[in-house]
Amino acid sequence: AEQRSNTALTAELMEKAKRWAPLGDIKNYRKYEQDEGTAFIGFEPPDPLSPDHEKRMIENTTFLQEHSVIGWATQSVAANALQPQIDLEAAVAFAKERDGRDVLTLRRDAENHGSQTVLSAVAVAIIRFAHPESPHHTWAWDVMDRVAKMAEPANVFGGERIPWHPAKHLVVALFHDRKSSTPRPNDVKNLMAMAMHPNDSVSEIAFDALLADPDEYVRWVAAQMATDLCIHYAFEMSDDGQQDLSANQKARRDSVARALSRLNATALESLTTIPPAWVQSPRRPRFGRNGEAFEWGDPNPSFDPQLAAKLFVKFPIEKWLASATYKQLVEHWLVQLVNWTAERMMPSWQDSRDRRRGSSSDAAKLTEWNSALGQLIARAAPLVMLTFARHELLAPFLTNDDHGLRVLEPFATEVVTRHVLDAPTVPPNTFELLDDCATRLIQDPVFTPDNYRAGEVGGWDMPKLIKALLFVPIDQAASGSARFANGDWSQVAIIMPLVTKVIASAGWSMFVAQTFITLCERAGTAYPAFDFAAQVNAMLDALPNAKGAWSGTTLPARIAASVQRLADANFPLRRDDAQSLLRILDALIDLGDRRSAALEQTGAFKNVQRPNREHGAR
Repeated sequence: AEQRSNTALTAELMEKAKRWAPLGDIKNYRKYEQDEGTAFIGFEPPDPLSPDHEKRMIENTTFLQEHSVIGWATQSVAANALQPQIDLEAAVAFAKERDGRDVLTLRRDAENHGSQTVLSAVAVAIIRFAHPESPHHTWAWDVMDRVAKMAEPANVFGGERIPWHPAKHLVVALFHDRKSSTPRPNDVKNLMAMAMHPNDSVSEIAFDALLADPDEYVRWVAAQMATDLCIHYAFEMSDDGQQDLSANQKARRDSVARALSRLNATALESLTTIPPAWVQSPRRPRFGRNGEAFEWGDPNPSFDPQLAAKLFVKFPIEKWLASATYKQLVEHWLVQLVNWTAERMMPSWQDSRDRRRGSSSDAAKLTEWNSALGQLIARAAPLVMLTFARHELLAPFLTNDDHGLRVLEPFATEVVTRHVLDAPTVPPNTFELLDDCATRLIQDPVFTPDNYRAGEVGGWDMPKLIKALLFVPIDQAASGSARFANGDWSQVAIIMPLVTKVIASAGWSMFVAQTFITLCERAGTAYPAFDFAAQVNAMLDALPNAKGAWSGTTLPARIAASVQRLADANFPLRRDDAQSLLRILDALIDLGDRRSAALEQTGAFKNVQRPNREHGAR
């Protein structure tokens, strides 16, 4: 109703209706015969286009052409080969038509960025694919030099995602040139400038390029600069009520200056020291408690875990830990990160009276960082001594405090996916550290039978940790993995000790049992019948701990299906295996599973007697 009363909108819709109406009239279409008996159909409007329509048609055509060239250049760089849709010379000619003195002075927004992005996209295609002696190289680098000096619009939001940003093409060009036999002398300097770009996504891909540089020392200096950026200075309020960010801005400028000076240094410096997690300060009088004179708060400067989560995972720590030059420095840096995180999540100064456990905003800031740190520790684990990995990197999170699970879970998940599922050969320290995680798991109060709601697994971290330790951390198949996730369970024996440990202590929990049966279903007939029988019998023996939680679930039926699958695959069964599986079926019948009663009458079990605990036979 409101739109019908809007004269401007009504006029616009009427104009569109009149313009589109001829599309529905077959008289406005013409057939054009082509060679070899083919034809195409063309639309011919009955009335000539108005000047406004012609202008709009030209703008739309230009838009489509520009984005076609941009897409071609992007696909070519991604595929590492020129795509056949457009000839490089034609693309260069198209781009040069849009070049001009002020085209690349100020970055444009989405509605009119096309000419800028065409220039940068075609320029990177030339740098990437044209012959080094091509006359177009000079023009392409001139474009890139102008992109490097391009200003951003006022009041730009750093977190804005701009896929077409010309500076991203500049980073790709610089990265490719660094890998060439004759890189330009200022490539690293320009990449460092892009790493300080006000747009976060440009900054991140610049760090990608620096941390993948062919020169190991350049990678190290880039890591130092990235660590510098994660040292954050608190802003102050100016007299006019505005935030004074000058301290942080100066720190960013200083970090670039230090990085450039480090490139020419002869001595190797360690990565920037991480500030403490907390500092004491005089308590404000109105917030005093029990006469305490001090309170704990954030230091200034402080560590920025959100930025660190984005940057530190890019560090090539495997290469550094394999190098005698960098290994000790990286180990010291990892210990700093571990100690800061543990202290930030589980402050040593807190006592039983203080239940705040930090603000929810502080916990949110650590969410991505906890995952990033878990990944870093997992990547480092095979390349350090077991005692160092166990006591310096993992032990702070093996505490009974639930907060430790926030790092322990991503660590275990990364170890399983990276070192067990994906690695051609399982590296050292893998199962030893996973065993430590399993010990922490089964000691959790949730698996103490007498506790309130015993066995009820909840939260975010515990369920994922259980899935990791039972080697089903991902829900979908991964054909490119080395084992298990690709459907090949021929090496399943290597995980049996860990699975047995978890199931023997916590298998009665409904969630643990469901996850375990998922493992058995995925492994199929490759799962060892002997281990399956021992694990399930231990689970069923402890079932009273679950206090009826299995009632109404599909667990008995799923277990019975696994029994049948293994009995058929291993027929005729060894006597000990048949008796152990028969004992499982008896327990499932007690739970009301009819399938188990039918299975006992099959050929695999009907002539088997299960030993009686007291009298030896039945």
